[in-house]
Amino acid sequence: MAKTVAKKGRTAEDFRKEHDQSYIVPERIRAGLAELGDSWEYEIDFQKRIGCNAPMLAPYREQFADHMVEIKRRPGRSHSRFAWCGSVKLATTLRDMVNR
Repeated sequence: MAKTVAKKGRTAEDFRKEHDQSYIVPERIRAGLAELGDSWEYEIDFQKRIGCNAPMLAPYREQFADHMVEIKRRPGRSHSRFAWCGSVKLATTLRDMVNR
């Protein structure tokens, strides 16, 4: 008769990767930025790319501020818009454009 080997359970790291938003969201942001490479997109499109909504993304914006460009509010708009850039170099270039 063959001996049955008990299947090992999952680790705390496995649990973290599936349930800890403070791990999941930054990882999604990093992956999204890598996908963008040397390009940019508006925040709403970036949210779709990474599978996060605005309330999920908001607590991590500061952590990735170097990749973001604020596009100041224009007449007729109620708020500023944000663009996410795959590289800090591109974000700096775009920031210089909107701050002239």
